[in-house]
Amino acid sequence: MSIKILTNDDALRQQINIACADIVDTADICIVDRRTHCAVRDCIALIDESVNEVLADCLYVATLPIKNETIYSIVKRVTTNEECDTTWVMLRDIFEEMGLKSNRKGTLYLIDAVRMYPMGRAKVSIKSILEEVAQKYSVTPSSVERAMRTAIEYLFRYGNRDKIYSVFGNTVDPDKGKPSNGEFISLMAVIVNEHEAQAFNT
Repeated sequence: MSIKILTNDDALRQQINIACADIVDTADICIVDRRTHCAVRDCIALIDESVNEVLADCLYVATLPIKNETIYSIVKRVTTNEECDTTWVMLRDIFEEMGLKSNRKGTLYLIDAVRMYPMGRAKVSIKSILEEVAQKYSVTPSSVERAMRTAIEYLFRYGNRDKIYSVFGNTVDPDKGKPSNGEFISLMAVIVNEHEAQAFNT
């Protein structure tokens, strides 16, 4: 495997090389540090709080600082072309059909929050989910909450209203305003649960 690393950060370059040293027999990949370089198609983009969007058609977006095991798992998954997490893929596709690109930080946070949502519980703490998402991306819960809110506001202002209605039905009316972060996450969790149940029974 050949890893092309576009960064001016020597420590980050060394970290990526160390984290991926044991990965063999996989496709070539480009990893782009978006703090200093423009994203390219089919790359893994690394962002931090200074980067609001990743404009290229990236394979994956991860937030800096990043752990070695996280780098390894992302590169392994992307370069072996293993879509092992069908729920992640389904949510990405639903969001993009509604008008939310997966290269927005808020979209990534929402996808993970929906995946973390514990179905079947009488009471769910959205705050704890936000904290878990924040821990995964090494950011603050407030930045996660803000990015999610921005993404939802964008969706209900500029998204595909017909698709939004087809996904949410009468539970959400785009003309009457957007749902809160917690409402959006819980509604999407129900939808995912229904999709998975249908797939299981077919």
